[in-house]
This record gives sequence, C-alpha cells and structure tokens, in this order.
Amino acid sequence: MIERLRSERTLSYTLAMPVKVVPFTGRWLRLDDDQTTILGPLGRNAILGDGAVLGRRVWDQSAAIRLDLGPMTLRDMVPLLPGSKRHALLREILDFTLGGHVESEIRMILPPRQVPVSRLWTKNPARLPRLGWTSWLTTRQRKVPAEVTLRLGQAAG
Repeated sequence: MIERLRSERTLSYTLAMPVKVVPFTGRWLRLDDDQTTILGPLGRNAILGDGAVLGRRVWDQSAAIRLDLGPMTLRDMVPLLPGSKRHALLREILDFTLGGHVESEIRMILPPRQVPVSRLWTKNPARLPRLGWTSWLTTRQRKVPAEVTLRLGQAAG
C-alpha cells in the first residue's frame, strides 16, 4: 500500500496532474499449445484441479495495472498520446517501475468542458482530430467526462 502511494505521488509529480494507481485490473493470457488440455490416452494437462484448462487463454487478475490520470485538460492529454516524447517518457517510467512483468494501461479523464465538439477538418494541422483519442461524436457540450484508455504493451515472459 505504501509503495502504491509513493508511486502515485512520484507519477503525479512527474506528470503534474492527479494520478491514481489501480492494481490487479487483470488480463487474459494466451496459453502455448503445450499448456492446453488434450483429452484421451495420449492427452496432456487433463487432471481436473491440476492443469486442466478449457480453452486457449486464462484470466490472471494480477497481470495488469491501470493508471487513472486526471481530470486534465485536452492540452495536457495530447502530449501523452502515442508518438510523443511525453508518452515515451511515461512508458519508460512504467517499464522501469514494473520491470516488464505487469501489463499497464493508462486511462486519461477529460472533464465535460474539455471535450471538443466534433470537427472533420481544421486549418491547424496540430489540432486535427485523432479518431478514438481526441475526437468524440458530439455536437454540443457533453455532460459526462470523456475517457481515453491506452494499453502500453505486453508484459515480458
């Protein structure tokens, strides 16, 4: 618990915004062929309660964490999107902190007043909408916050 609070404070200081670490968000893990169950005399992993699995994937509750960032402004969110230096910095911090053993995702939260009205085109290339990241189907001011969730890659091993 203390470590999580320390991590939240460190990330909050580094990113200059509120950060909440949500542990144990879980992930589906794909099984290798030799880990799946085959029934019959030449079967494998077929003992109930000792390796038998139905399907090619399993749920691991401890395999992922989520960072809730914000609420923030759109101006603060854009530099955290993939392709930016700040996004790369965040990935490096998480890789170092988690050691590559836990998947992570970030959920960025925009208050309703920060959600831009839908536009297909703008004269300023820096403000072009990025589908799923900086654009929402809305013609008037939203009443609920908007969220953008990014998965930051697969865990090692």
